[in-house]
Amino acid sequence: MKKRFALGLFSGMLMGLIVTVVIGIIMLPTIVDYVWFKNLGLSSPDIAERRIDTDTSRLYQMDLVASNGDTTNLSKFKDKLIFINFWATWCRPCIAEMPSIEKLQNELAGNPKVAIVLVSSEDLTIVKRFIDRTKFPLPFYTSKDRNTVFDRRVLPVTYIIHDNKIIYKHTGSADWSSSEVVDFIAERTK
Repeated sequence: MKKRFALGLFSGMLMGLIVTVVIGIIMLPTIVDYVWFKNLGLSSPDIAERRIDTDTSRLYQMDLVASNGDTTNLSKFKDKLIFINFWATWCRPCIAEMPSIEKLQNELAGNPKVAIVLVSSEDLTIVKRFIDRTKFPLPFYTSKDRNTVFDRRVLPVTYIIHDNKIIYKHTGSADWSSSEVVDFIAERTK
């Protein structure tokens, strides 16, 4: 009787352990994403105007495809201060900074002199799947154009363009909703 009880207890504990491990394996990606994105401490970028010495003759020569499939060109935003962020769906630091870009967009929503543009070189179908899954209400574009003005070897990389010049470049993720960034953009678009 004791052996049967011990065997039943052992079988029950083993089955509980197996179920726990299986659930853990299934939930691991969700747990990792939650910990990674929710607890990632992004810092405010060191935002100060720095003219980037580059040939700007091709600055606005970048074909874009909006998430709805419409085609346009970066020159559409030529009369605005452009906050352009290059990213990818597989890039965790890129995704981690998106909530702060959304907050920046909300802060500047009443400013018609600002354009926020997020560009991925991935296929539109991949970007659309990402948008459907994450629900970020951001202006996503794709571009296969390899405009050499923008160095995109490391992602994310963000440029701020104003008066036909690149006035700021930041490589890596950042908290774009900081008051320093909002003020930096607002001061240049009064």
